[in-house]
Amino acid sequence: MSDRFVSDRHLGRLSLWKRWSAFAAKSRVVASWLLALGACWLARPTAESMAAGVPISLVGLALRAWAAGHLSKNERLATSGPYRYVRNPLYIGSLLAAIGLGVCSFDPLVLAAIAAVFLMWFLPVVGEEESHLREILPEYRAYESRVPRFVPRIGPALDSSTAFDASLFLRNREYSAGLGFAGFVLVLWLKMLLR
Repeated sequence: MSDRFVSDRHLGRLSLWKRWSAFAAKSRVVASWLLALGACWLARPTAESMAAGVPISLVGLALRAWAAGHLSKNERLATSGPYRYVRNPLYIGSLLAAIGLGVCSFDPLVLAAIAAVFLMWFLPVVGEEESHLREILPEYRAYESRVPRFVPRIGPALDSSTAFDASLFLRNREYSAGLGFAGFVLVLWLKMLLR
């Protein structure tokens, strides 16, 4: 096998990955809504599953809210709040919220679907977003060398006195995640009562 063939195959895979990443970025909200609708359909919630899952989701939503109050998208590098510990707190918060809702739904298929959507939609998007940030924010490379991608550090990697900014929270429309969560929990609660 020639080096040219190997490199052409490698380039073909990279091209396919880039196309999938672009598609995942454009369709992740739709994928999330389809996942939520499927979860509502399949859910067999119990009082115990709701009691176990809601706190997990609330932790995820709180992390998302904290991160949104420190994020000025495409304007400046976020290095305060949760961004001092981990580079992708919004995605970690989303994953925790989804896992909590999966626990609430009390269906293993829902948890498997959550894992699949995270792996197939959100991981490629993270890579694309990080590439974009490297291009538009020169300081991003130094930041990513100090702050882990998904597993938070025990202590902050960076010093920052920047406080949570409620106007950023509102501008990033993070309240919509809380509204979506409330709607999902209401549907599960009604489904539990009607069984």
